[in-house]
Amino acid sequence: MGSLIQSTLNGLKERLRLGNGKLILQSEGGEVGEVICEFNESTNQENILSFEKNTGWKLPDDYKDFLLLHNGANIFDDPEYGGGLELYRLEEIKNIHEEMEFPNHWCPIGYYQNVTGYVCIDTMQANGRKSNYLLFVDLIELDDPTRLNSNFEIWLDRFVVSQGGVFWEWPIYTAKNYYRD
Repeated sequence: MGSLIQSTLNGLKERLRLGNGKLILQSEGGEVGEVICEFNESTNQENILSFEKNTGWKLPDDYKDFLLLHNGANIFDDPEYGGGLELYRLEEIKNIHEEMEFPNHWCPIGYYQNVTGYVCIDTMQANGRKSNYLLFVDLIELDDPTRLNSNFEIWLDRFVVSQGGVFWEWPIYTAKNYYRD
């Protein structure tokens, strides 16, 4: 298993254990709230190979590492209002791809409800752990994805550390434009 994936998830699960299944998070602007995380059972190599064969997509190893631990998850979900990140089960991905009419090489692996957008693997960019293949596809700007300059395991680690924050947008907010927007 990928050590960063496993370390990230182990740390998150330990925090959940200490919080009796819940976390108190502080997000941008000082908002504080209680969230939960739920992890699906794992899948196996046969299911992953079958998925790759049926879709024509070659999944990156770090994402496969996640699937072998958990075939999907809900991370930082508010028990009262919803939200958070839903990482899809393999069985859901193809339908969502077709439903959203994404380009053939975009593999949607999750939906981030707080900012209404999809996390996708650009399968044309996924060439091993060292490639930056992740995209964020905003529902309003489907044709103009944000390149996350990351693979899955680094992105997931940063997502957990930022407590579900949209950390990939942070560099665009400077002191000058923060107060203007």
